[in-house]
Order: sequence, then C-alpha cells, then structure tokens
Amino acid sequence: MGGGHSHHHHHHHDDDHHYYRPSPQMYPMNQPYPINGVVSTTHHPPPQYQNSPPSYANAPPQDEPTDADVANEHADRNPMFVSAEDQDQNDRLIQGEGKVPEGYLLKFTAAGQPYLAARDMEGGEDEEAMSEHLVTKTPLNAPLEEIEKRYGLGTAFVFHFKKFIMVCNLVLIICGLAGYIPAILDRDTSISWGTSILFISALAPDTYWMWFSTASVMVALSLLIVPIFLFWAARIEKRELPKHDNPYYWAGVDIITENLKYSHRSRLFRRFTSYFFTLFLCAILCGATYGLEQLNVRMYNADSRTRNSVWNPYNFAITGFISIANFGWHVICDKLTSFERHRTWGRYRQSQTVKLFGFRILNVSAMYLSLKWAYAADQNCVLEAIGSKFLALMLSDLFVTNAFEFFIPLLKLLIFKNRGQSSKGSNESVKPEFDASEEYINSFYRLFILYLGMPIVPTLPIIAFVSNLIEYHLDRVKMLRICQQPKRLESIMKKRLALLLLMTALVALFSYPVGSAWILSGKYRHTSELQCFFFGD
Repeated sequence: MGGGHSHHHHHHHDDDHHYYRPSPQMYPMNQPYPINGVVSTTHHPPPQYQNSPPSYANAPPQDEPTDADVANEHADRNPMFVSAEDQDQNDRLIQGEGKVPEGYLLKFTAAGQPYLAARDMEGGEDEEAMSEHLVTKTPLNAPLEEIEKRYGLGTAFVFHFKKFIMVCNLVLIICGLAGYIPAILDRDTSISWGTSILFISALAPDTYWMWFSTASVMVALSLLIVPIFLFWAARIEKRELPKHDNPYYWAGVDIITENLKYSHRSRLFRRFTSYFFTLFLCAILCGATYGLEQLNVRMYNADSRTRNSVWNPYNFAITGFISIANFGWHVICDKLTSFERHRTWGRYRQSQTVKLFGFRILNVSAMYLSLKWAYAADQNCVLEAIGSKFLALMLSDLFVTNAFEFFIPLLKLLIFKNRGQSSKGSNESVKPEFDASEEYINSFYRLFILYLGMPIVPTLPIIAFVSNLIEYHLDRVKMLRICQQPKRLESIMKKRLALLLLMTALVALFSYPVGSAWILSGKYRHTSELQCFFFGD
C-alpha cells in the first residue's frame, strides 16, 4: 500500500485477531458508537453540505501530513475514491462480519444510499482525472449481467425491476383486450371511432359481464404480482440471502453523526413541521386542480363532447401541471428530509420515500376528487371524463416526466462540464448522481395510474408498456453516459419493493372515487341523476 504506511501502527492485520465489537444495546442510539473500544465523538458535516459522505469514526490524530493525507484530500472531492484512513475505520467496523466483499469499502451517497467503493484507489497525482481516462465505458446495450458485474446487483436490479413491470404490463394488455375487443365490436354504432371508444362508457350494456370478469381478473393480478415478484427476485438474488434486506444497515454504520446532537423532541417537532408542510403543499395543489377543473366545466358547459375529450387543452393543463409539480417536489422533499435530522440513513430514506410517493398518490387522488365535485351537477356519464384524465395522465407521464428525467441531468452535465474543464481535473464529481430509489418511485407512480385506470380504460396498459419501454432505454443512457459512474449497490431491497407493490395495488383498489372497488361495485350505475347506460339500470 503506497500511502498507507503511516497508519499501520494503529491496528493489527493478522486474520485471527477479532476486534472488540460491543452490542448495539450497550450503547443507546444517541451515544457515539464505539469502534474497537474507542468512542468517536467527532461530528462530520452531513453530505448535504459537502461532496463526500461521512466516515464512521476518526482514526487517531496524526503529527505531520503524510501521503495518505494527500490522498484523503482527493477522497473528499469524490466519494468514489477511498482514503487509507477510511480503510482503517472500515476494517474495524466490518472485521468478522463477512458482509462487505473483499476489496471494497462501505460508503453512503448524498441521498443515504449505501454503496461499495473499490479500496485500491490511493496515492498518485490527480487520481480522479487519471481514473476517468482509465475507466472503459460500459456499452449502452451491455447485458444486465455486465452491469451487475461492474456496479453490483443492486444497480442492475433497477433494470431487472423495470423489465418485470413490463412483463406485468403485457399480461394486463392481454387481459384488457380480451374483454374490450369483443365488446367494442358489439358497441352502439352511433358512437364514432375516436378516443371516446377507448373508455367503457362506449360499450353496450349487454357486454357488461364480459368487461366485469376481465376487469376483476386484472385487479386480482395487481395483487398476485406481489408474491410472484418475491419469488422472482429471490431467484435473481441467487446467493445466500442476507438476514436483513439491506446488510449494511447495522447499528453504527448508517448513523448520521452530525444529527446525533438533536434531541428526540427536536426531531419530533421537525418531522411534524415537515409533514405538515407536505400536506399544506398537497392542499394548495388540490385547490389549483379544482380551479382548473371548474374552468373546464364552465368553458365547455354546453359542449360535453369537447369537455370529455382527451385532447381538451384543460386536460393537459391539469395533468402537465401535476407532472411538473411531482418533479419540483423532489427538490423540496430532499430539503425537508434533511431538515428532519434523522439519526440513521435508513430512517432518512424511509421518510423520503413516504413523502415522495405519498405526494404523487395524493395529487392523483385529489385530481379525481376535484373532478367529481366539479361535475356534481352534471347528468352525463362521468366515466368518459374520468377516462380521458387517465389517458392524459399517462401521456403527460410518458412525455413530460421522461423529458424532465432525462434532459435536466443532461443540462446539468453540460453546464458543469465547462466548469470542470476550466479547473483541470475530473468532471465526475460535477455530474448528477444516478439515484436508484428515484427510479423505483417513478415506476410505482406509473403503476398506480395504470391500476387505477385500467377498469375504465382497458387499453391503458398499452400506453404504460410503451412508457416503461422508453424509460428503460433512457435510464440506461442516463446512468451510463450522463450521471456519475454508478456506485456499487449490492442490496436489491426486495422486501421494501414488495411492500410498495402491495401498497400501490391496495391504494388503487380503494382510492375514492375512482378506485377499482368503486367502479366494479357499480357505483356509477345508471340512475336519474347519472346516465351511465353501460352499467345497466
């Protein structure tokens, strides 16, 4: 080891030596965690304020700067490079655990995602710039096995998961069309060919049972996908399963040292404030959506055909507004989650996921509630209006969301690239990070719209499939060419993803007023106030 000699007197290297490792119970969470019997009391700034993630303990102080210190300076600039000091700390933490593979170190990204960094980077003049030229680019069409070899199973699994969702889309397409094609051929001939025939409101009442049975099968499939996913993920993992979904979340490793000084009461208050603000923003968005919906009803009061059309500009104004709000929310959510001052990265990510996903679901639900209120006095069948919203939502997700997801990191890269070149050295640290959890949330959001809309728009899975296919390829380009070199992630978060799959299906089933349970129970049956002939009298 070139720069590491000055550290060798701090600890032994012989294999049979086991480090003292206290049990987490001995030291409550708010105490600094002892490492090799030495309590670390230093506070490191959290990653929001600096590029490098926190290290987990301090190596003993040094007298004069050594080669290792020079290497550490580089390590600070880019978390992919690991200093000898960090290696010492990691050796102590992980000794005897057998969780982190040989030759790697455990670190955390700015978003709290644990990843493995290669530990052979030390010494040398400008390492970052050098290694940038050494790294051969992964071909864009590389098989997932190669991505897994280079960046770990956790990184490749993002793409495995997207493929899994596409296969589910295909099964739903078959189910949807099985009930829809015979019914649409048998429809009332007064309904012309146009987007309106995509909705069940165009079907004849005598095809009701055909629709009902295929829609019920689709809903059942949305729940069945969960155990199928668990079985499939276990086969992909094809190694001994770690006891915990994420083997790196044991006490002491994912503690955010900087946040330990905040009392329990202070953190509760911060969390309450953060969630209150989240709900407050949701309420503002609901109000804005309701206002747009009212405008829509007033503008096209006499012309229900234009009002219910997919191409109605108000439809795209509302759904485009929601897509943009979702994107902006991501930035606010990061700030709020940091403000909550969580003690561990595990908690941090949990809170962030709940807020990111919850906000999107509340937005869509609010849109349908405001549609219901705005159309309260209307006698026409509201199913067509509901259906066009689903189509518009899927289309704006396809174009607006994918464009944002792809072009904003690209813009960041182009803006910073010029800066990177003016200061000689690496561009790697100025590139945006590829965030796996963000990719999962996008997939779940699209799945939620699909589950919610498929009973009313049986052809919706086709658009979902196309959208997922486009996103799959854009994400590969984004990860391999635009973002920083992906961090090595090993955990596939199988249980967490299964839980989110189940939640998505259940919320879509019971969401008022357009969840599958309400649609299938005949809530929109034909009455004197509501003329939905499809459901019969």
